[in-house]
Amino acid sequence: MNTYDGSNLKGSSVLLIGATGFIGRYLVSYMKGKGCSVIAGVRDVTSARQQLGQDVTVIDINGDTNLIVATLEKVETVINMAGRQLAGVRWTKKRKTEFSESRIDLNKKIVKCISLCEKPPTTFLTASAVGVYGDSGHEEIAEQGPHGTGYLADMCRQWEDAANEGMKSNVRVISLRLGIVLNREGGMLNQLTLPFEMGVGSYIGDGKQIVPWIHLKDVLRMIDYVISNRGISGPVNCTAPNPITAKVFAETLKRNTAAKLLLPLPKIVLKILFGEGSGVLTNSQNAIPKKALDAGFHFTYEDINSALQSEFDDHSVEVQKVDLQPDELAAHRRKTITSAQYRLKTQATLNVSPEKAFKFFHSPANLGLCTPPWLKFSVLESSPEMGKDSMYVYQIKLGPIPLKWTTRIIEWTPDDGFIDLQEKGPYKLWVHKHHMKQITSEWTEMEDIVHYSLPFGPIGKLAHNLIIKKVLKRIFSYRNEIIKLRFGEQLVG
Repeated sequence: MNTYDGSNLKGSSVLLIGATGFIGRYLVSYMKGKGCSVIAGVRDVTSARQQLGQDVTVIDINGDTNLIVATLEKVETVINMAGRQLAGVRWTKKRKTEFSESRIDLNKKIVKCISLCEKPPTTFLTASAVGVYGDSGHEEIAEQGPHGTGYLADMCRQWEDAANEGMKSNVRVISLRLGIVLNREGGMLNQLTLPFEMGVGSYIGDGKQIVPWIHLKDVLRMIDYVISNRGISGPVNCTAPNPITAKVFAETLKRNTAAKLLLPLPKIVLKILFGEGSGVLTNSQNAIPKKALDAGFHFTYEDINSALQSEFDDHSVEVQKVDLQPDELAAHRRKTITSAQYRLKTQATLNVSPEKAFKFFHSPANLGLCTPPWLKFSVLESSPEMGKDSMYVYQIKLGPIPLKWTTRIIEWTPDDGFIDLQEKGPYKLWVHKHHMKQITSEWTEMEDIVHYSLPFGPIGKLAHNLIIKKVLKRIFSYRNEIIKLRFGEQLVG
């Protein structure tokens, strides 16, 4: 594979709407890593600042039109990735209104604001979906293929039509027709993972319907590619070049998880659960990325097995049982700290100097960016100046259960690292060492070492073996992925 170098994002500016969504969070980090200035357009400004980090400007996309127009005049590109979740929910009248408002109406608003600009952006990229083709069976469909029928196809068409009005302002419009985006932290794969990890997987009906999938990293790269290549416009199928059947997808997911059994799920069950909305999960769409391939785009993940393997490979995070002697924690000795049961270790190579890496990681404002969205992380309190003995209090949620966590910095060595200690929280012991080692003037090795113990004796050990170890590896795997993107990871293809 060749390193992807088709990006022209460095030094450019982007207004990214839907920045806190599934794809949007990763796209923010990817674009920052490419040297792009990012302004995030969101519905909840306070929450977005907690999630996106301190170096991303945030505006209320539902706020003052003049502010949006002024923002649009500062950027070369506007990207709209917003849209209420379609899959896995029942399509009530209220939800259909939300689908339209978050897609069609929002695109209309963006286009109206663009029309008011004296200097409009050069490119408007909007999300769309392969649902525009309807239930098209096994026949290959490229971008110029016919539109389907039904509510979803009609909505996708109106979604794109609303964006295309931007061409009247001499703006290049791209409609990214997304397939099923694979990443275990969001979308369909996130919904499917739990039952497969519990041992029983399923596929819908006879499993012969075509699944138009694409790995998240290829979505990020394709967005970059079509923006950077000025000759590309109009609809673009954002799918991998090798679609597979639903049964093959399920069989491959089974091999990459703990599933021991694979069962067919009758379509009628989904019809009962989701009504009209079941079509998102049962339709067959053999959408081919012809326009991207013809333009020379190369995929990082062309086959489903390598794509899913990448999502469930957590070997970069090492967890082992240890017998830590008291003198190993001499600098932090307290009555409650006598030994640690486990040690977690992971590292990532970042395209940034140790000084800049240290500045990024010690800031509580960036903690939310490095935390999976399902933890619903929020900082409650923090010291105004960070250093030795600084305290910060934050909250996470495991499902509906809120957990408050108080941490104190017990060692502080600028440009080298720091150590924080849990003062109050769910663990009996949690000592987290952040170490930064300079490789070159522009490259840093970031190492995390966590020593921890669990309460409740044998019950805590059992919970660790069954659940906690897996959850921690998943959290730190996500952290590694997002920070590597943030600091310019070179995705290949």
